[in-house]
Amino acid sequence: MCAEPLNPEDPPAPEQPGAATGGESEPGPEPEPQAGFPTSDERLYGMLCHLLGLAGLTGIPGANVIGPLVIWLSKRETSTFVDDQGKEALNFQISLAIVVWALFILSVPLMMVFIGFLLWPLGILIGIGGMVFSVLAALEANKGVLYRYPITFRFLH
Repeated sequence: MCAEPLNPEDPPAPEQPGAATGGESEPGPEPEPQAGFPTSDERLYGMLCHLLGLAGLTGIPGANVIGPLVIWLSKRETSTFVDDQGKEALNFQISLAIVVWALFILSVPLMMVFIGFLLWPLGILIGIGGMVFSVLAALEANKGVLYRYPITFRFLH
């Protein structure tokens, strides 16, 4: 059976783009960025600000703050998006460091009376939460979204 047009007087359907070339279409010009939307480089650096906070997992003291600080200091003058996300990442990493160090300092003397061991699971949960929020922030920054961490002290405005 052959598919025939219902009305022979109807014009033929227009060809779909790329139908003759096997589904491949010719690459067009790069779309212009929307006003106020960060470029791909800005999104990359914003994402790096959040991901470099995970450098604290290396065990190097202060690495979770140094990574985002380097990106923020190098790009804050040229991009408002990186400036905003760099400050946000730094505020979160500094807040996280303060809370973790406070738990550590409190738990050491309390271990003498065996209560300090109860603070260690809390510290582990806070550390895991910090990793999860850093990855979520990186994903959102890669989309061009201005991400805000929950429960963060705002040291940099």
